[in-house]
Amino acid sequence: MPLPVDIATISEFGRIDAESERLLAEFFIETDAYARIEDQKHIVVVGRKGTGKTAIYEVLLERSASLNNVFTTGLKFRDYPWAIHEEVRDSDAAPVERYTSSWVFFILVELSRLVLTDASREFPRTSDAFKARAALEKFINSNWGDVRFEFKDIFRKKLYQFEFNPQFKGASLGSIRRQTVARDELASKLAEANRWLKSCLELILDSNNWYFLLFDELDTGYDPSNDEYAYRLIGLLLAAREVFQWAQSNDFDTAPVVFLRSDIYEDLSFPDKNKITHNLVETLTWTDEPTGENSLKALIDQRIRVLTGTTADDPWSEVFDPEVMRGTQHKAKHLAARTYLRPRDMIQFCNLCLWDAQKNQLPLIDNEAIARARRPYSDYLIQERGRR
Repeated sequence: MPLPVDIATISEFGRIDAESERLLAEFFIETDAYARIEDQKHIVVVGRKGTGKTAIYEVLLERSASLNNVFTTGLKFRDYPWAIHEEVRDSDAAPVERYTSSWVFFILVELSRLVLTDASREFPRTSDAFKARAALEKFINSNWGDVRFEFKDIFRKKLYQFEFNPQFKGASLGSIRRQTVARDELASKLAEANRWLKSCLELILDSNNWYFLLFDELDTGYDPSNDEYAYRLIGLLLAAREVFQWAQSNDFDTAPVVFLRSDIYEDLSFPDKNKITHNLVETLTWTDEPTGENSLKALIDQRIRVLTGTTADDPWSEVFDPEVMRGTQHKAKHLAARTYLRPRDMIQFCNLCLWDAQKNQLPLIDNEAIARARRPYSDYLIQERGRR
């Protein structure tokens, strides 16, 4: 018979933010939603703050590091130079499309860097592949010095060098010869640059590999009254779809994955939104039910398994006593009902209950510990509202 769990040995049920959780991979629950993102069925991940978007971002990054055929780059936009990116918008396009070409360029350059830094690749497979790889390396090196440059510098340069004239597939791709293009004139060259980049990548992408480009922290400085902010995000969504569809049409497993708060996504308005929503969006949701892949109790159960090593069918019962709340309500449902149905809220509430039980030297978390934890938990919720 397994020994009972000593709750005094549990420091916490985990952190409320995925970035600082060292046991994130062990705690992580592989839901159907995650599987659809990992399988590149959906490329726009939408959810309220605290519903697990960053956890998925971090797990995708961590797991790719241990797989030989999965290549992932994480792009966090907290300090991104939006004002500089605005200089390369296409002023001749409709407002909702003025950033699409610049985002396609951004994604293709990042994808090129991901492929060029793949040490496992053996080049050249063909003469055309050799030329394409060499041309991409030359293009990146002449503009940014090295393939390992910081992604936030893609549009920082004041001058860009273009020389799209190598022979691939027996024909010259692009009519541009060597040119120096100022940043404020870059928009006029992006359509041709994007065609050239796609043609190069078609020759060197490996159909046996999986490529992910993850876009996170796009909500920094969000202002619902700022139309330009909305146009930038719309442009990114349209560009991600364009690159995703191009990759699919060429049988490549390549996905630009955009993580976005649901309130921001709901505020965006553009002609193709319904198509993207129905075909490409994964909305993260959780429930207060005792079982199911989106159950907040199941999330805590997994953490209890990891932290205690228990093999019990119901890990929850190893830490919480069996007494119901208010006559009939299970403790897990009682706690979840007082959250915004977000993992971070459930984790924080359970932590507060645990710490109270430990302070009072209880063998298990009981109803009184939960009742005492409500006050500090209420203070936490007030702070969360302010953080949005």
